[in-house]
Amino acid sequence: MPVGQVLMVVTDNFVYLHSPKSGGTFVTEMLLAVASRVNGFSAINLTDLKHSGVRSIPDKYRHLQVVMNRRN
Repeated sequence: MPVGQVLMVVTDNFVYLHSPKSGGTFVTEMLLAVASRVNGFSAINLTDLKHSGVRSIPDKYRHLQVVMNRRN
């Protein structure tokens, strides 16, 4: 993944939405790393939904839990 590219990540159980300036790039990279190494856990990148909100989640994934992180 190119440096600075932040994605909406869809897993089997949840959708992770990246919030700018919150450490989300690290979380995104870790989710994708885990998905590439752990059987039974998958994740896909929605590269065209960079820094997207809940309204941008595609209909077929809207039934999933939404996960975000915030920096305090």
